[in-house]
Amino acid sequence: MSESLISLACQINDLISVALRPALDEQGITSASFAILSSVKAADGRETQAEIGRRLGLSRATVSEAVTALVAQDLVLRKPSDQDGRAVTLVLTGKGHQKVNAVLKRMQEAEAEVTARLMDREVTSTAKVLKKLIYGLERL
Repeated sequence: MSESLISLACQINDLISVALRPALDEQGITSASFAILSSVKAADGRETQAEIGRRLGLSRATVSEAVTALVAQDLVLRKPSDQDGRAVTLVLTGKGHQKVNAVLKRMQEAEAEVTARLMDREVTSTAKVLKKLIYGLERL
């Protein structure tokens, strides 16, 4: 294999970060805050703060500090977990949804620009390969 898939994925991640910087700046959020906010959106109240932190590879202290800041900005609410009274789940506020959706819209626009240069079968096969890589990496 001539090129490392992980190296290519890192390059893609870096380019996505550069492309999203204006949208993040416009919304007044950092890329780290966006990672947490988008994870909270994806979890839709079904994951605890600790679970979101584990999924993102963040320490408990880092997640707690970041979430406290997001709560103070009225972007996230902490709610007691239905399954574990000691844990809290996170949900986006209306303002949090607005900010995340604005950045996601820019992501979709960027994806459309990039994939417009590809044939449908290339997009489909790339998505299949990426899903397999994600599956494999989740099991490491």
